[in-house]
Amino acid sequence: MMEIRRKVVNEIKRDSIIYQSLLPNDESDIEEYITRIKQNGTIPYKINILAAANALQANIIIRQGESCSRFDGTDDIKDVILLAYDPNNQQYDIVERTSNQGF
Repeated sequence: MMEIRRKVVNEIKRDSIIYQSLLPNDESDIEEYITRIKQNGTIPYKINILAAANALQANIIIRQGESCSRFDGTDDIKDVILLAYDPNNQQYDIVERTSNQGF
């Protein structure tokens, strides 16, 4: 899991100007945000999910109850990752990772 966090942090650093504009309303400095998300126990915002999609070259679909959200990665998509979000524990679990074939 630390490998994924490292990839997300590196992706946000690499395109920090783009990700700066996607920061949550209560965040204003991308460098402070990056420092904070390096820590274990940090709850990921949508910006982290989008960065993960780009870093992992995957489309990420998050299921929460009956609704789904989709985060498309770069144009070089290789995989689809299905996550389930548990709002009680504020945790994402990987349900499935599949090769992108006609998705």
